[in-house]
Amino acid sequence: MATRPDSTNWNLLLHLAHQRRDAAAKRLGVLLTQGKDAQQKLQMLLDYRLDYQGRLESAARMGIQGEGLRNFQSFLANLERAIEQQTDTMASLQEQIYEVQAEVAAEQRKIDSYQVLDERRISAENDRDRRRQQVLQDEIATRSRPKLMIGGGD
Repeated sequence: MATRPDSTNWNLLLHLAHQRRDAAAKRLGVLLTQGKDAQQKLQMLLDYRLDYQGRLESAARMGIQGEGLRNFQSFLANLERAIEQQTDTMASLQEQIYEVQAEVAAEQRKIDSYQVLDERRISAENDRDRRRQQVLQDEIATRSRPKLMIGGGD
């Protein structure tokens, strides 16, 4: 008879795989929310830069000079740095999202593999049970057949 894994250990493995997948899925949810927030912040910065560039062009047409021009340029430079930092943040978040998506997928594959193995184990047990039952039925059928007498029996 083949050895079968202890069902408690098997269930524990399956439970742990589910927990790891669920934990990774939660991390993914947090990262996706952070990514959405970061995207909104980046868009806000880009819109603000566009608006401020328009203000600078308008002020330049009206003849802004000296300190006012330097203030505009300094503020735009600060905006550019903030946009670069936010872009870097988004790139880092996207990398983390890809990693956690891969982790979720890997954990799901483990769960699926465990389930396939369990289905195969159950199927093999059922096959063994059917064969045992068939052997028993064959024995019962053999015992219940009348024995034929050979040779005339006078």
